[in-house]
Amino acid sequence: MDSTECPSGSEFDGLRSRGDTWALTYLDGEYHWARLAHSTAIGKRAWFGMTVWHRNEDPTTDISTTVEEREAVPRIWVFGGAEIGDSSCTRDNRILEVIKAKADAWWSRDGISWTQVNYFEGGGKTQKSFFSTQEWSKAVVDLKDVYLGIWGLSVCQFKSDVGGSLPRLYLIAGDRDGNGGALSNDIFESRKGLLCDIHGLPCNGL
Repeated sequence: MDSTECPSGSEFDGLRSRGDTWALTYLDGEYHWARLAHSTAIGKRAWFGMTVWHRNEDPTTDISTTVEEREAVPRIWVFGGAEIGDSSCTRDNRILEVIKAKADAWWSRDGISWTQVNYFEGGGKTQKSFFSTQEWSKAVVDLKDVYLGIWGLSVCQFKSDVGGSLPRLYLIAGDRDGNGGALSNDIFESRKGLLCDIHGLPCNGL
């Protein structure tokens, strides 16, 4: 189907990863799905790791270490994921025959507006090697450190009551992107810096 043949308002976008977000609401004794956005800053992706990071004692409040942010609704955290497929009903009709994995991280309080946690550069058509500040994306290929996206990973939160340890996120396993990519059996633990907030924004300003 040519992009000019797509009916106005068509919901079909080919067999491709999608970028819309939805929320499940309870109204008049029934659950209903409501679309929040057709697309957001995190783009089209599937097989990502996600969790809603809340305080153990109150699932309606954020895990942040600042009082101001702690009183806000919990953030949704998204890590990695991948995009694949073709788009036959939009101008962007390129076919992604190989999974294109992500090496980024985002958070949102409403599923519509997203804040990027990490910094990355290079890759694609540039001459710079791809680099991401997400440590979980670093791998060794041919004895060299490279950064690869990961899809199919699991993300969970945990807070131990032993020794007053901080709550943490854990990124577990997944499949790596690109040439030399392979299944990962690594487990990564977040550090306090992930919760470094200045008026709701990460300290790196991204």
